[in-house]
Amino acid sequence: MLKKDWKLVISCIAFFSFLYISYISFPSIWRTNSKKSLSVEVQDAAREFSDTEPNKFSQRVWQSSNLSQMPFPEPISCNRSHRLYDTCTINGPTLLDPRISTFFTLGPSSPTLPPTIEKIRPYPRKMENSTMAQIKEITVSSGPSSPHCEVYHNAPAIVFSVGGHNGNLFREFDDGFVPLFVTVNSMMITDRDFVLVILDANDAWINKYAKLLGSFSKYPIIYLENDESTHCFTWASIGLVWHGSISIDSNLLPISKSLCHFQTLLEITYHSQHHPSVAAARGKRSGPRLVLLGRGSSEGSMISNQAQLKETAQNIGFDVVVFEPTPSTSLHEAYEVMNSSHAMIGVHGAAFTNVLFLRPGSVVVQVVPSKTERAASVFEKPARDLGLQYVEYRIGVEESKGVENQTVEEKDWDNGLRPSSLKERSVQLDLVKFGLYLKRAYRKAKGFMAKDNITQVTGM
Repeated sequence: MLKKDWKLVISCIAFFSFLYISYISFPSIWRTNSKKSLSVEVQDAAREFSDTEPNKFSQRVWQSSNLSQMPFPEPISCNRSHRLYDTCTINGPTLLDPRISTFFTLGPSSPTLPPTIEKIRPYPRKMENSTMAQIKEITVSSGPSSPHCEVYHNAPAIVFSVGGHNGNLFREFDDGFVPLFVTVNSMMITDRDFVLVILDANDAWINKYAKLLGSFSKYPIIYLENDESTHCFTWASIGLVWHGSISIDSNLLPISKSLCHFQTLLEITYHSQHHPSVAAARGKRSGPRLVLLGRGSSEGSMISNQAQLKETAQNIGFDVVVFEPTPSTSLHEAYEVMNSSHAMIGVHGAAFTNVLFLRPGSVVVQVVPSKTERAASVFEKPARDLGLQYVEYRIGVEESKGVENQTVEEKDWDNGLRPSSLKERSVQLDLVKFGLYLKRAYRKAKGFMAKDNITQVTGM
């Protein structure tokens, strides 16, 4: 009988312990889930407003589905935990006043609480003080007053700056377009259904990337410095998510995406079967097409004996094209030159970013000057992620000229920092030694060319 009593006591203790834990835990779980679902409901309700009734925008949104009677998520949420970027989200209807670079929330606010004010520079280099000093600051306010809305968008806004290193192709993709692709896919926005709000863009940048921006969003772009109208959006995301140098981590996205998906976006934007370079490159020829990536501006990387290198490559069997891009070179031209080739050789530098335009199976040879081995690693992983046949040639001191010491410490590279631009360098290749790499690259490119020809004939 005593044993039964003890069993009953133990059972009661266990039961009441369970009730106590449930009492503490379940409400917090419910609040978390309700907040997530409510955020979606707020956004859906915001999309119900009509452009024909703009003055009723805020009222209709917040009265839809009895939202005004329900607990709301925080109107503004910011994440500043990453070492290289900050992001802020406005969880509901918002108004942008570009004249003062400020977003205002349009939902109900408590009269007893002070307004929330957040400031953010939406560029993913926050540990580079000199870079961030060039980036315009955005203010986000939950204050009760805001100006009258003049332009209404039945879509969210994605806000970012491109002012860090205009004219540097590597930075424009590494700090801009690849993080933009990551950010859009982090939020699972479909059908290009968002408005891009871009800061710090100059005319040259706008002209160069207009077509690519059109592949991201179906709406006209808002350039903050060129606009004086107030704009309303269903919600807004400010700042870009960065996964690493020219890198996309599919494990961090709700739907798996990779750098190959980003490359597909580039193909959709720039590919043209009828372009003359494509027709010529994919016509009948005896050898694979090799692009020698030369220096096309006052700063960058160059091979001083490039003419002799071209002759050596031709003697091996390559059909050689010299491509010297400049900051003003159109991406359509760059895409057609690179995408119609079977191999590419270039010295490490910003122009090497053209590797993004090579087709899977292409051969890429990166010439790495001494003292730039760590810097050169930023292109190896993207090349392999894209299915390229990557070859690295590290030159000796006797082949280098004008290589400048890098000032960024090893620990800074681990934090994602890099020199803002790699200084001018000149290399004079030992063509006897490099010739062995050329022959290796030729065999690989010849194999890729054979597969490419079969694909063209069979259409598979």
